[in-house]
Amino acid sequence: MKVIGLTLYESSAYLEDMIAAGAKGYVLKTGAATHVAEAIRAVAAGKTYFDESIPRQPSASAQTQTVAGDLTAEHLAVLKRVANGQTNDEIAAELKVPLAVVEKRRIAAMKRLNVRSRAELARVAALRQW
Repeated sequence: MKVIGLTLYESSAYLEDMIAAGAKGYVLKTGAATHVAEAIRAVAAGKTYFDESIPRQPSASAQTQTVAGDLTAEHLAVLKRVANGQTNDEIAAELKVPLAVVEKRRIAAMKRLNVRSRAELARVAALRQW
């Protein structure tokens, strides 16, 4: 299931909570109806959509994470797709590499970023807009 939050709250704290809970999109009710349609199309296509009018402040834990400079281009390629909600199988097919390679890169990135779950990895990647 893919979730898009539709809310009146213009708070980065609410946005971070929604991302942590697994939301793939976050749209303000006060925005144009086109934003809702754009969010639905983006999320249906496997991407994320977060209303640009909400300031995206990384959480304290995300701010203490290792910077992208310690990650290879291969790690970032996997991270971007994890943040967009793709499964390991989908990532492997898109990158044209074996599933084991995707899993190895994801695990290595998790170690380098000091995160313990795929959800936390996706949240950090989304907050940093990788």
